[in-house]
Amino acid sequence: MTAPNVFTIPPGAPFLDVLADALLSGRLVGALGPGDLADATIYLPTRRAGRAFAAALARRAGRSLLLPRIVPLGEALLGRSAGDSVSYETPTGARLEVEITSVEGIATLLVRLDD
Repeated sequence: MTAPNVFTIPPGAPFLDVLADALLSGRLVGALGPGDLADATIYLPTRRAGRAFAAALARRAGRSLLLPRIVPLGEALLGRSAGDSVSYETPTGARLEVEITSVEGIATLLVRLDD
């Protein structure tokens, strides 16, 4: 079993900009070749976050690039409540389990990836 790859973004940091920088610089998943980014899949909470992330990638890259597939998790969770979950199959065949949890009354998403 491989060790989990954990990347942390500090509270208060511009999340999408930091994520874009980490992806483009290779800190998130290692060095990417010219076409590798287009083969990636990025899961974000909403379509709005997906559009903003695409814009952050374009700003940070400073050049033309093929964007990754950006999947909004929130659409499948609309109308659901704490304890509900949704499963996705990733392009590599792994299962991505998203569960709605409640921490001190604030709804959060708990994401688990099973290889």
